[in-house]
Amino acid sequence: MAVILQAYVFHDLPQLYCIYVYCADVIYNQIWANSYSKIRVVCNNDDKYLLPQFAVDVTQVNIDWGNALLDAGKYDEAEKKFEKALDNLTRYVIRSDSTMVNQYADMRWGIQTESSNNHSEVQTCLHEIEMCKKYSVATNFIVLLSHRYGSRPTPATIRATLFDLLFVIIRSDLNYNDDAQLLSQWYQLDTNQIPAVYILRSISSILPKIVSSNTEEMKQAEKEWKTINNRIRNCLRQAAKKCFEQKQIEQEEYDDFFISITEKEIVKGILTTPDANQRTLCFLREIEDIREHLFDSKISKYIDMYHSKTGELIIDSEAENLLQNLKYSRIPSKLQSSNVFSYKVHWTPNGINRHDHATYIAQFNDDFYHAVKLQIDQCVKSRILFDSDPLQHEILEHTIQCRTYVNKFHGRIDILNQFKEYVMNANENRFCIAYGDSGCGKTSLLAKISIEVRIV
Repeated sequence: MAVILQAYVFHDLPQLYCIYVYCADVIYNQIWANSYSKIRVVCNNDDKYLLPQFAVDVTQVNIDWGNALLDAGKYDEAEKKFEKALDNLTRYVIRSDSTMVNQYADMRWGIQTESSNNHSEVQTCLHEIEMCKKYSVATNFIVLLSHRYGSRPTPATIRATLFDLLFVIIRSDLNYNDDAQLLSQWYQLDTNQIPAVYILRSISSILPKIVSSNTEEMKQAEKEWKTINNRIRNCLRQAAKKCFEQKQIEQEEYDDFFISITEKEIVKGILTTPDANQRTLCFLREIEDIREHLFDSKISKYIDMYHSKTGELIIDSEAENLLQNLKYSRIPSKLQSSNVFSYKVHWTPNGINRHDHATYIAQFNDDFYHAVKLQIDQCVKSRILFDSDPLQHEILEHTIQCRTYVNKFHGRIDILNQFKEYVMNANENRFCIAYGDSGCGKTSLLAKISIEVRIV
């Protein structure tokens, strides 16, 4: 009764965040504990129940604390609290399953200058996503979208037959004669790949000053490359449009000339992923009145714009249409509504309204944490269910090993045929033994036989 009295006395104190009841009689104490919202857990197992819940609550405390600091305008202190919340999420992962670890990769950080020089940014990002999908057992892709569609790079590689088709169209247009020569200069045929492709040369191979240590020379080379790149990209897009209209290329190849790196990442991370609803999340932010402030100095950081021939700054309508299709058609067609979170904020001449921003960040942090936590919990639960069936686990291990051996198997057709004849002979009832020195390939041979016989 002392525990009940103390809970009653202290429960409503504002400085008390939560209560934990560690006891011998869980069933009895759970009955009265249900009346107190601050009691997080009643248990007799600290590793399984108490410590994981404690990790969650400490994280939430830091999020709440960070939100309060945001409201007070103390942004640096708030950032520290949010970082602490992320650290606690990592601890929660480890506490839930000691074999798991929480790591994150930002697709916009760490891209080196060399990647830009040889046009490998897209491939680098897509490879990173593939690694996240391969090694992550819980959340493996999270997208944050607002009004910027992102960079739409010139394709680094183009299938040779497609390039030839595009080149013919470009060369036949009098308006693009010079651009055809530009394509010949910048794209190089690579027959080492199968099928053959045209590869966009590194910038420094033609404009060596792009990697100059002299800042002025480098800036001049960057300006020159920007002009060249725009010409190449525009003529390829025009040719791709004609090919697509004439049904000479598929949608996927057409998209490669138009969609942004961001959309390519989303295609890789969400749209082509069978278990997207168990592994991915999407957060959308809308600045409701952004179009009413297009002449504000900071607006170009938040929406895709470009300078017209007259020097006027205007919205990139093509990018905007692609973004709208991505946000409101492609993503919702793949993700269920519980995986997509939306927020609205207002704009001021100095940027996003500070009060709105604080509220939005607070809600975002809360949603982010709980959504990721839910996917981690579901993952851990599925792992526990799987581990509870040792026979299934052993069968899977044998299957994996079998496939591993088969992938490396070559030759020995004569022996395979002998085994196949033995297995397929309904009148054969003698034992068949594969024997040989250690390491000669008996296991690989039997694995290959099991696959071959199953196919037959």
